[in-house]
Amino acid sequence: FRRVLFRSVEAAKGTEEGTEFVGIQDFTELSVAPSDRPEPPSDPPPDNLKLDWVHGASTQGLRDAVRYNAAGEIVYPAASLAVVYNKPDVTQRFVSAHTDSVTCLAMHPAGDLVATGQCGASPSVVVADTNTGDIICRFETGPGFCGISAVDFSPDGSLLAFTAQDPSNTLFVYYWQDGILKAKMPSGPNKVLSLAFSPDSKQLLQVGVDHFTMWYIRGKFLKS
Repeated sequence: FRRVLFRSVEAAKGTEEGTEFVGIQDFTELSVAPSDRPEPPSDPPPDNLKLDWVHGASTQGLRDAVRYNAAGEIVYPAASLAVVYNKPDVTQRFVSAHTDSVTCLAMHPAGDLVATGQCGASPSVVVADTNTGDIICRFETGPGFCGISAVDFSPDGSLLAFTAQDPSNTLFVYYWQDGILKAKMPSGPNKVLSLAFSPDSKQLLQVGVDHFTMWYIRGKFLKS
C-alpha cells in the first residue's frame, strides 16, 4: 500500500548503475473517504467457531500416549486436546478438558475411558468418555506443581495413579470413581516418566530418569 519511487543514477565511483531511493508516498494520501460511510457494528461478532479437524499429534516427550479404545478408534493427544480418530469413517471427536498441553494419557481397562494430564500451573488430570468426549471427573493438584508427568489405571479399573512435577515428584493414587484420595507421597527427586500397576492392582511400578521404584499399596500407604 505504499508507492515507492526509485531512479537509476550513476554510482559515485565507476560506471556501474545504482538505485537511489527518492521518496515514499503513503496510500492514504491517494485515497478518498466514501461519501456515505456506514457506521461500524457495535456488537461483537457471533461466537460460532467449531473445531472440525486436528492435523498432527503431540508425541515429543510423551510415552505410551497413542492408544486404542474398545471401539478400535485411535486415541492420542494433540496440543490441549485428546483426539479420538475413527479411521474407517475418517472422523474425529475431541476431549477438550485442559487449559494447556496434554503431557500423558492412559486408557481404562474397559477401553472406553481415557485419563489425561496436562502441564502448567495447578495442573489437572481428567477422566473422559472417548465415545462422547464428555468429562467424567477431574482431579486438581493445586498450586506448587508445573505438570503431570505420568498417569495409569489399575487393571481392576478402580484406581488411578499419577505423578506431578514438583521438587518431590509427588505420587497420587485415587479411587477415581468416588473422588477419594487413597495415597499421596513424594516419589523422589527425579522426574517420573511412566507408571504401571501389577496384574493384581496391589503394586505400582514407577520408572523415570535414572531410577525405577516398586511401590506396594497397603491401605492408605505406599511402601517401596
